[in-house]
Amino acid sequence: MAEGPDRRFLTPDQLNGAIHLNDVKPLRLITPTLAAKYLTITRHSLACYRNLGGGPAYYKFGRWIRYSVDDLDEWANFQRQPGGSMPRKVRSAKNRVEEP
Repeated sequence: MAEGPDRRFLTPDQLNGAIHLNDVKPLRLITPTLAAKYLTITRHSLACYRNLGGGPAYYKFGRWIRYSVDDLDEWANFQRQPGGSMPRKVRSAKNRVEEP
């Protein structure tokens, strides 16, 4: 048997550095149906994003797919488009100048 300190127990330094379950924030995971409702898109659209790429990140546990609410928020914010510039004046047909 090896000599030295007993390795069956954690040292005080290891105990101080340990993460306790009470300190861990749980993930808020939801089903694809709820994720689609949350994003106000169809479940089919969400499945297409998942299969073709470009959709929100997801977790797969065996055959079960779950989405993190934080990931959905991040993806939705990434989809945000800047506002357009000043609207152009639309010329009606009667105001159109004919070319000679």
